[in-house]
Amino acid sequence: MADDADIAADHEQTLLDLRLAEVLRTARLPARVGIACLICGEEISAARRAALPNACTCVDCQGRFERRPA
Repeated sequence: MADDADIAADHEQTLLDLRLAEVLRTARLPARVGIACLICGEEISAARRAALPNACTCVDCQGRFERRPA
């Protein structure tokens, strides 16, 4: 079982990953940059990209991120 430090480190890494995605989006890199989820690396579904063009995580990873304790 993960202790508080492990949970905090995982949460911080996720925040860093999301911040990096934001930096890449604002740098106006080619559109293909945002196709893979920054957390798991799987392709972000076309439906999610259509609904949220700037999405940098897949639905599953975003759900896990939102349910994590702050």
